[in-house]
Formats: sequence, C-alpha cells, structure tokens
Amino acid sequence: MIECPQIPAKPLELAVRVGCELIYESTCEASMLLSVKPRHDAHQMVAQESLDISPLQTANDFQDDHGNSVLRINLPPGVTTLVYDAIAFVPAASEDFMHLDHPIPPHRLPAEFLRYTLPSRY
Repeated sequence: MIECPQIPAKPLELAVRVGCELIYESTCEASMLLSVKPRHDAHQMVAQESLDISPLQTANDFQDDHGNSVLRINLPPGVTTLVYDAIAFVPAASEDFMHLDHPIPPHRLPAEFLRYTLPSRY
C-alpha cells in the first residue's frame, strides 16, 4: 500500500482559551447535534475543558466520520444555556502549516479520501 506523505506534528507550545455560550429558546422538546468541542489530534491537545448545560441534562458525545466531537442533547421547552470552555495547546505556527506544497496524484490518495473526489449529487 502506498501512503500519502505524513505531516509532521509541530511542538504544541501555545496555550489558547476557547469557548462559547449558546442560548436556545424552544416552545417544545427539541433534539440537537452540536459541534462545539475542539478536535483531539496530533496538531492540538485539549488540556482542560468544561461543559455546563442549564437546566441540567445529559449530553451524549460521539465522533462523526471526520473525527469531530459531536454533542447530542434534547432541549426541554423553555430556555437552555450551554457554556463550553477549554484550554488547548497548539503550535505557534501559521494555520496553514499543514497544507502540502505539492499535489498528491489520485492513485496515491488513501481509499477513505476517494469519496471527496466524486461529483456531488446536489
């Protein structure tokens, strides 16, 4: 199997605080999928995080097909507040440091990437 060139991980020397406060108002129970948490990978590390949902309720966490963390919650009728706060360590490099400077020939792409090369049905 031929593999694509791996992007070397840079040192994680910069601490960044990330977070959000989301306020939802619903007239009836509503199911939601939210992507508010940073991804965990070799190019960033979440050192500390907290998630507060008011009124208190459970949130199920799962990873989507791209490795992103997704929260699944059911909102009760009324106002719901979600507060996420985290400290992440990232490289002190420009955001495009992972971009490759040369194209990868299609025959060298990993099989899991091929679906992105197909024409869209929309």
